[in-house]
Amino acid sequence: MDFGKNLERLIEQSGHSKKDVAAALGIAPNTLSGYINNHRQPDLDMLIKIADYFHTSTDHLLDYKAMQNNSHLRVLSLVSHRLEGLDENQLELVMKLAEQVVNFDIKNKK
Repeated sequence: MDFGKNLERLIEQSGHSKKDVAAALGIAPNTLSGYINNHRQPDLDMLIKIADYFHTSTDHLLDYKAMQNNSHLRVLSLVSHRLEGLDENQLELVMKLAEQVVNFDIKNKK
């Protein structure tokens, strides 16, 4: 899978129209279509903006293979947008849990 396909899949999963996504990103719909069809590539700032919009990582958008091999990172990436409403104490507990999961995963891969 490539960036354009990943972007298109994220748009479909979001339930938003391409026109709405383009507007939210501050780009023309034809620019977004260029990204989807791999006729254009976003600059670094736009890539980060797209990742933030979809609450994912740039690695995921770019289909970085190392990211695919780390299931805990994918899960954290997918749920990260749900962390926005947590207070400081709740967020600290979630981060401690995430650290334990990562450490457990690393120990079991050795």
